[in-house]
Amino acid sequence: ALARGGHGAEAESEIEAVALEPVSDSDFPDTLVARMNRVQGLLAAATGDHARAVARLRAAAAGWQRRTSAATIGRRYAANIIDLGRPPLSGLVEPEREYQLVTAELAALTHPARSPHAHLR
Repeated sequence: ALARGGHGAEAESEIEAVALEPVSDSDFPDTLVARMNRVQGLLAAATGDHARAVARLRAAAAGWQRRTSAATIGRRYAANIIDLGRPPLSGLVEPEREYQLVTAELAALTHPARSPHAHLR
């Protein structure tokens, strides 16, 4: 939200803080890199660094694509149930949805005319 709202410095600060926060299995730590790459890509796009934006969004897409494996879904849900400090649904991650989102953002950067949101520009 900060990156999209034009608050780049605050967004960068939040990204740095994320790396210092303790996490549990229900936070899906293996998805944090993909999430951070996406935000860094959005920040780079907002500042006009097209090459960095594309590179970060591609890294995010690759991270989410690795998480779409059916073999990992049950393990992640079980981690949520075991972490009794949180409601079971608070940390569910939808890798397919995240992958579609980041690939749409990447398409908007690399092929603006073919973006599904081109009419909003």
